[in-house]
Amino acid sequence: MASSHQSIGSGSSRSRSEQNRVVLCYHNEPAPVKTMRYNGPTLGRRFYGCPNWPNNTCGFFRWADEVDDIRQLQFKIQEYITEIVELQMSHEMVEEEHKKLKKKYDKQQEELEESWMENATIRDGLYSANANKRLMLALVVSWVFFAALLLMN
Repeated sequence: MASSHQSIGSGSSRSRSEQNRVVLCYHNEPAPVKTMRYNGPTLGRRFYGCPNWPNNTCGFFRWADEVDDIRQLQFKIQEYITEIVELQMSHEMVEEEHKKLKKKYDKQQEELEESWMENATIRDGLYSANANKRLMLALVVSWVFFAALLLMN
């Protein structure tokens, strides 16, 4: 496949795509744009050919519109590559944010578990205090009942 390089074009009446590029033949020389002059379906169609034709030709030949199609496809590929790189960067940023949120979630989960443990400890303490109060009350009631029995006798 032919190599190609881009250069700054002149202000001629050629299309912009023809102005902004140099197509190289297999000799690595700039291939001029020529116009098909033979009668037939390709009459007037523009093409790139080896500048050394007909003497020392390398056989290079490309239709100008096909070169444009290839360049358009190469440009589209570059756009897709750029989009892929942007998406990869965005993905990495999302992953970093996910890691930060995961750390925050884990810390909050740990704090919640500590809070549950504190609540359980307080609840157990309150239950024990209530149990002690009930035992004291039961002891006082039993003494009052015992004293009442003694007084009745």
